[in-house]
Amino acid sequence: MIRAVFCFIEIFLFLVLGLPVLLVLWIYQLFNPHRVSERAQWYVAWILGVITRTALGGKKLTVLGLENIPRDEGVVFMGNHRSYFDIICTYPILPVQTGFLAKDGLYKVPSLRRWMQLLHCQFLDRKDIRKGMETIKTCTELVKNGTSIWVFPEGSRTKNPDPTALSPFHAGSFKIAERANAYIVPVAIYGTDVLWENQFPAVRPTDITIEFGKPFRASKLPQEMKKKVSEYTAARIREMLVEEERRRA
Repeated sequence: MIRAVFCFIEIFLFLVLGLPVLLVLWIYQLFNPHRVSERAQWYVAWILGVITRTALGGKKLTVLGLENIPRDEGVVFMGNHRSYFDIICTYPILPVQTGFLAKDGLYKVPSLRRWMQLLHCQFLDRKDIRKGMETIKTCTELVKNGTSIWVFPEGSRTKNPDPTALSPFHAGSFKIAERANAYIVPVAIYGTDVLWENQFPAVRPTDITIEFGKPFRASKLPQEMKKKVSEYTAARIREMLVEEERRRA
């Protein structure tokens, strides 16, 4: 429980003591909007890295497949979602400018919203189809212009106790990659639910593994798979999760 308290204190200090930094970056954005996103990502990645190390408590964070991430164009990361720590643990290791497709509820947190906007994160309103399509359109343009987008195609956290299980993927999540003809990078995240959700509100240090799979373009898939991109992506992620479970066994 003490470890969870430390994590929440670090998040609170980031949102409160980081306000002067946020103000400077918003002013700097008026003069160099591209550069400010890079600096904001560096700062947020550093903070989230501190929180991750506190939560892990000396346990290992294993990262596999970073060489699979294209560095010269925007891509769409597709990852499984089991914990609020998925973003906290993953963001510090991303080697490219990346924004997240997030739930619109996060937009209501003022300081968090401002940080996310600097990072090109977009807020999806699932209840308003028109607004949702506008968000998808914005994400598509970001990817075309070189900014990567991270999507959790399950839509919400999977609560199945089987660490290799996935909830059905929302096909609409793949429109960004399809319209931008961008690479999809499947990502398997293993262990984050054990870190927190399984004994909420306590944090239990555990080994975490994050693996980036081989990228692919939906347009280059065999004809019979082009209409089953979500199933294909889910299969790639599940393969990595099963392999990680075998390694641990």
